[in-house]
Amino acid sequence: AMSLSRPCVVTAVGGNNEVLVHNKSGLILPNDDASLFSRGILMLLSDQNLIDSYGVFGRERFLAMFTCQIMLNSYEKLYQDL
Repeated sequence: AMSLSRPCVVTAVGGNNEVLVHNKSGLILPNDDASLFSRGILMLLSDQNLIDSYGVFGRERFLAMFTCQIMLNSYEKLYQDL
């Protein structure tokens, strides 16, 4: 989604906290509150400016940290350092 300039709404599980920046590229919400999660989605859908700003930030973050070449270089460095 970030590669396509789309904001994300995720729960705070797994690596989501490492990929997204809360209130910058999307929303990171508790995984045990479905009501809060749905309110987050509705809030985001009702604010085009927020959708756009989260999308731009997410795209920039993706290009800086998560392209295939960047990830490949990171893995290569990790294996070299072992």
